[in-house]
Amino acid sequence: MGRFELEEITMAKMRERGMGHFHHIGTTRMSADPKDGVVDPNLKVHDVGNLYIAGSSVFPTAGQSGPTMMLIGMAYRLAGHVSDKLARG
Repeated sequence: MGRFELEEITMAKMRERGMGHFHHIGTTRMSADPKDGVVDPNLKVHDVGNLYIAGSSVFPTAGQSGPTMMLIGMAYRLAGHVSDKLARG
């Protein structure tokens, strides 16, 4: 089946093996101003009444780490925002 062997992590190994992440980030950028982005801080597409985008494409920039945890938090926040908006009518 395979085996698991621990290996010391060194800077040389990090430089040799480290690679970036390949995520579509920044293509529907978030900005309060429609001139600078596609969605507002609540992830609603500017000038569209009922369209939200929840994905790493709304990030204005990418970090070194993968976006998964930030996406979970963002989706949770968006769910609360939409739920509140529906409750208000």
